[in-house]
Amino acid sequence: MPPAAGAAKKRQLREPDRLPAVEIKRAPNGRLEQRGETFFLIWPFRVASIRSETGVAINRGNGPSTFSSSQSSTTHAQKNALSSAGKHELAYAMPLRLALFLLAVSALFLPAFARSFHSRSRSGSIPDQSPSRLILHAERKSQSDLEVAGELAGLPAGTTRYLARPDLLALPQVSFDVTGDANFAVHVRVRGIELGVLESQVAVESEDALIVAVCRDFYRGYYPQAYVLAHKPVVALEINGQGPPDWPRSREGTNSPLGPFLITHQHFAPSFKILAHQDEPQIPWGVVRLEFRNEKTFYEVFAPRSSQADDPAVQAGYRIAMQNCLRCHSASEEPTKARYAWSALATMAGQTPKQFAAYVKNPQGVAQYAKMPANPAYDEATLHALTAYFRSFDRAAK
Repeated sequence: MPPAAGAAKKRQLREPDRLPAVEIKRAPNGRLEQRGETFFLIWPFRVASIRSETGVAINRGNGPSTFSSSQSSTTHAQKNALSSAGKHELAYAMPLRLALFLLAVSALFLPAFARSFHSRSRSGSIPDQSPSRLILHAERKSQSDLEVAGELAGLPAGTTRYLARPDLLALPQVSFDVTGDANFAVHVRVRGIELGVLESQVAVESEDALIVAVCRDFYRGYYPQAYVLAHKPVVALEINGQGPPDWPRSREGTNSPLGPFLITHQHFAPSFKILAHQDEPQIPWGVVRLEFRNEKTFYEVFAPRSSQADDPAVQAGYRIAMQNCLRCHSASEEPTKARYAWSALATMAGQTPKQFAAYVKNPQGVAQYAKMPANPAYDEATLHALTAYFRSFDRAAK
């Protein structure tokens, strides 16, 4: 570039539908270096001339070549000058090659770039969550679909969606022999997805996450984070290499199918004991829905209410009820397996505490046709704790 033109300000070529403005310089080795806002390219061929109606050109001198402003292109070497016809042109096929090169680089790096933004907030705030990694369908396509609801990643709280079985089968899975599961009369081989892995694919990430498995008959299994970490429950997809239609039937006398989903463990070892109540496996079958909730806000509804709420017996009864009674009863208006709501249990415990305790220990001994399972291991202290807890909800209790 002539000295007189050297004082001209460098400017970058920008068009409405092009990449961010770039600057091209010739490296000492003769290669052209293209520098932009987010990339650095070296293109291994020589350029004779670039001309356009805007007066932008590239020098071919021994010094550095740059895009620069020029009022006249006659001062530049034009060994192979081409007619511009109102378009930017190269003596060689640089624009086409560069475009192909950028497309190839984009294909390589865009997936990694997208993954870098998959940062899931631990605050439980729905708007800040990345979308689910699985396809969540707005409508059920098959009876084998798994319904998911609650705090789903990237969706408003309370949204309901559906996961197709083929998508579940594509997730990382574990296989193991099941022992000690009351749903099976003999040892079986299970293949499925760890509940924690499934949660990470669809739900808002939170330290207070609670997973609720809902069955066809509205029986529920509850999985706080402590339970998930301690026992690693698994959503079964195959049993003995077979899909749900060929699974064993229920052992509870109904001969009902165990599918479309059930939850089991490779081996369950109790992690706590409260009085005579020992940590129990949550092994629901006939699961049709998973709800992802916040543990703190969910359990607040069931917290003891009376002035005796801090009594050790009441607190013990509260913890027992959350793992045992809550599976069939509820304080909300949602459907439950059991006929009696939380308020009815509170009334029974408050008005007839002895009958309540007797019913918890041996329901069929109080009501011949009761369907509630007995709790023969519960001793007097355990029954007192449960009674004291439910009495805290009854204002008329003395």
